Amino acid sequence: MLPFDYVVRNLDLAKEKKAAGYAFNRPHNDHTLLSGPRRTRELLGEDKIHDLLLNNYRFALMNVWRRWDGGNSWPLACCSYESLDYNKDMCVQDLVYPHRTGETYTVRRSNNHQYYWFSDMTKDEAIILKIYDSDPTRSRGSLHTGFDNPNAKKDPTRESMEVRCIVLFGPEELTSQATLRGAKVATNVEGGVMGPSGHDNIERGKNDSKKNFAKATKVDDVSTNLTAATIATYDSGTQSDKDQVKAVLQEYIDGTVAKSEQRLRNVFHSSAAIMNGYIGSHCMLGTPEPFFTSIEKAKHSPTYEGMVSDDIHVNGNVASGYIVENGYSGGISFVDYFHLLRENGKFKIVSKCFNGKMGDPVPLNILLNGSTTEHNNVKAVLQEYIDATAANDESRIRKIFRDDSKMNGFSDSRVYIGTPEVFFKMVPNMKHPSNYKGIVLNDSIHITGNAAIGSLTEEYFNGDTHFTDHFHLLKGEDGTWKIISKIYQGNKVIKSKM
Repeated sequence: MLPFDYVVRNLDLAKEKKAAGYAFNRPHNDHTLLSGPRRTRELLGEDKIHDLLLNNYRFALMNVWRRWDGGNSWPLACCSYESLDYNKDMCVQDLVYPHRTGETYTVRRSNNHQYYWFSDMTKDEAIILKIYDSDPTRSRGSLHTGFDNPNAKKDPTRESMEVRCIVLFGPEELTSQATLRGAKVATNVEGGVMGPSGHDNIERGKNDSKKNFAKATKVDDVSTNLTAATIATYDSGTQSDKDQVKAVLQEYIDGTVAKSEQRLRNVFHSSAAIMNGYIGSHCMLGTPEPFFTSIEKAKHSPTYEGMVSDDIHVNGNVASGYIVENGYSGGISFVDYFHLLRENGKFKIVSKCFNGKMGDPVPLNILLNGSTTEHNNVKAVLQEYIDATAANDESRIRKIFRDDSKMNGFSDSRVYIGTPEVFFKMVPNMKHPSNYKGIVLNDSIHITGNAAIGSLTEEYFNGDTHFTDHFHLLKGEDGTWKIISKIYQGNKVIKSKM
């Protein structure tokens, strides 16, 4: 276990900036199924030991929460995992700091949810909150919230501490070598300021508590306080839409297994499909036509397997997702990234970006975050997209796209299919207001080999449109990342003041 951060909370001391205030007063989980592994990768050093641990063994993020004021004001309520549908109830929400953008979960209200809290806690007692677990067969997180206890108005101000930890379940010969990246790490205290790493400052003590927490008190009136505006823009699709996208990607796998040209053609867009990527160091660019016509001759390994990631994002009429394949013809392992558009009401693949390799299989639960250096390089390209757009600089925009790139998407319900050339020529004439803003979604960036994906949001583009943009990128021989595919969903908003 590696403690990496801590926060002391006291509402009175927070007014003097001597402690943090209370966190969200609505149910939430500190990380999503995407941001949990991303944050873990950021916190650990870059080396083979950590790659082995994170790609091959279970790991988790956990918070240890305790209070010592002796009262019951603003206690912590936790939702029973058995009463929660983690795949359907949770909603992604961006958490934006000056130096990074993270993700948390809020929740859709449900009468099925059951909340409990622990009364009369002493300083020797603690609650352990699981924030993320890489094992999909176990509970994946802990929905929790502070709430205003009406029966504790005269109790002292709550004073509590949470210690955030990485928990590694690999063999001791590996976990004993795990270390944090540096002496200081990013923390959520006071809007993302830098703070000392908790493992250097926590006074360790024994827990002598004999209290039975099985008799926790049920809370019947915890409000989710959730509106549509709190759901992250780049993950606003319904569960039905996400299920449809997942079914398309699963049909891609099943059609590959069956070596059925027609089934594969059916999941691709009729007029706009492209396929680009790498097998080893060999770059392959073009349409999926060669893939279609050669599939019947493919010689898959008897152990061929594929898995659709749950990391699916839907915005209106566009979507993104990825799969992992092992044992493809000739024993190739692939990570395939997909962009999808609605066509006649059904999602179809419009772009596939892939990285394939011979040799060891790709773990089905692989962390596709890449090294910190490559992550920053991809993020820099997406940030340049925002900055060049804001500056109305056509030449800068052109430089971050490949010459053979494609751009497809929707403005409200109007579809555009083609190249970014029209967009390039529009850039100098755009009239962005002073509150035009773009945000690179840090946790949307996935990298495997020479292929990557990432997303960003734009507000008040040309004064009246909010966009969510998803990108496929390839790394060239010179090591430079460039955009090969962009899909977008734009929605008109009330005209912004210029």
